[in-house]
Amino acid sequence: MAAKETAINNKKMVAAKETAINFCTKRISLANIRPEILTEIYKFSFPFQKLIAEEVHAVAKRLEEEKCLPNLESRFQRIFEKSSMEVYQTHDIVEVPVVQRSPAEKVAEKS
Repeated sequence: MAAKETAINNKKMVAAKETAINFCTKRISLANIRPEILTEIYKFSFPFQKLIAEEVHAVAKRLEEEKCLPNLESRFQRIFEKSSMEVYQTHDIVEVPVVQRSPAEKVAEKS
């Protein structure tokens, strides 16, 4: 039983580390975008890169259709304000220690 718990904990730990690495280092691939713009997009974490890519494609589509462009900067800021998110310019991987519980604590938690 302890071996299974250890295996599951290790599997979850590996998945968590992989997610953290992808969050910080994964880069989105965009076609027909100038390299200097891609360099700026890569400064953000992957989830934000996806949001920015959607906006870039929306703007490109509006330009193709000869429509006027919305005020994107204020719209982008409102997205963060609505979700109560703050944008940071630096990020680090934080390791959280796994707390081992005694069998008595595990039984008490199930009760």
